Amino acid sequence: MIRKIFSTLPVSLYKKLKFNVGLDHNKFLVVQKFDKRIGNSTFLNITKFVQPRNKSQNLKDTLNLSKIEEILRQEETNIELLKECIQFEIHEKETKPVFQEQHSKKAEQLQNTLDQETLDLVSLLNNCGCVLANLGHYQFALDFHKRALKLKENIYSEEEYHPEIAISLSNIASVYYHLGEYHKAQEYCNKAITMQEQIYQMGSLDLAYSLNLMGIILLAEKNYRKGFKFQRRSLEIHEILIKGMSPVLANTLSNLGFSYFQYQQYKDAYLYFERSIKMKERLLIQEEKELALTHYGAGICLREMGQVKNGVNHLNTAYKMFNGAFKEEGRYIQMSLLELGNTYAKMQDYQNALTQYQLALQEEYEDQDQNILFSLHKEAALASYYIQKYQDSLQHSQEAKQIQQSEQPLDQTVASKYDQVINLTLLALSQERQQKLQECSSTIKELINLQDQFEIQQSNSLQLDTLDQNSNNIRQILDNHLQNLLSAQKVAIEKSKIVL
Repeated sequence: MIRKIFSTLPVSLYKKLKFNVGLDHNKFLVVQKFDKRIGNSTFLNITKFVQPRNKSQNLKDTLNLSKIEEILRQEETNIELLKECIQFEIHEKETKPVFQEQHSKKAEQLQNTLDQETLDLVSLLNNCGCVLANLGHYQFALDFHKRALKLKENIYSEEEYHPEIAISLSNIASVYYHLGEYHKAQEYCNKAITMQEQIYQMGSLDLAYSLNLMGIILLAEKNYRKGFKFQRRSLEIHEILIKGMSPVLANTLSNLGFSYFQYQQYKDAYLYFERSIKMKERLLIQEEKELALTHYGAGICLREMGQVKNGVNHLNTAYKMFNGAFKEEGRYIQMSLLELGNTYAKMQDYQNALTQYQLALQEEYEDQDQNILFSLHKEAALASYYIQKYQDSLQHSQEAKQIQQSEQPLDQTVASKYDQVINLTLLALSQERQQKLQECSSTIKELINLQDQFEIQQSNSLQLDTLDQNSNNIRQILDNHLQNLLSAQKVAIEKSKIVL
């Protein structure tokens, strides 16, 4: 049975492709097809891909779709030829009674071959859909999954409910979710769940996956209570079917934790993270990306709950894991160091915080994330300013501004908008400290425009629009403005939290 693949929340955790599809060491997508005529398995090298899609790449850069279509056409042609052969044998049987038994056997053999060929084609379509979705090509993935569903409905037309049809419905729902079409995603996912509840009276992992997906869709639609309810139902099924401790159950607990984490429900998130970590400790799992991510989430939760020192311990553990077994994935190293620095900053240990930020910025990584890079420079600028390293603050705020003005746009969350305004305030302050008054005046104008753009209200007492390079109290006004922005950001983030 082919499993679906979909990601969860801030950190993408993909299920591995199983059964007829996999990735070999040369990064070739291969589909294994058992050939009964020669008695062994042959591999079809469908395509070679470079890396998951980003905004600057199109499909032809990452996937040879025409090669896949060519193989699919061959499969479809084989099926059509088999259908013609079966019709011929049936006709021969009806017109030549003498050879009736011989033609019946031949027609039956051809039908068995046709059934197998059709199932192979279904698997091929399904696998291609999963890989395309995994690479971020959701529109193309949708086409493959819908073609697979249509074939399955023809194959299993005599059955009201079939598990393979339910899996395709769930796959389509997952793709619609990633396309942001939540209403369609919910429609297909609901059909999958209804079918799986009829098939599996005692529950199944397929049903658990569909329930979890429905939870994610509902959360995206801001139906929080119902969304978390579906995800808890998914966990309950996992706990019933996977008795005792297992890595699968531990990952399910962690995934549910990240759902709560994404919506800033830190207390609930931490409870699930803690259970997952303890289970993996008992299973003697020590080096695993999912475990490192769970420590990362747990550390942030504890920091936001006021248990800052315990948060540092978890974030340090996450950093050591990422910097050890997963050193090639620099994004995770920078994420953990960023949050570790933010945790030290919350304790007003700005020197230690700056050390973490600078450590994260020492190396350039292939999977560099612009938002993380901007945050590292902005936070480094703030920490440097607090410990009176104004030249360092100026350098980091300038680097952050360059990222801010690059072609790749930053996130437009409430926190990110405030961060961009705060960075320009730090830049102006650092320029004033370095006696670069003309540059400071220019930055202030940019700051006012950005505040208007983001609709961030400034205090009337600050009167930024009256400042110029000749103002006597420019430093005091900017410093007050910085403190007001930092306070306003906390209030805005708190207001953005959901209330369950």
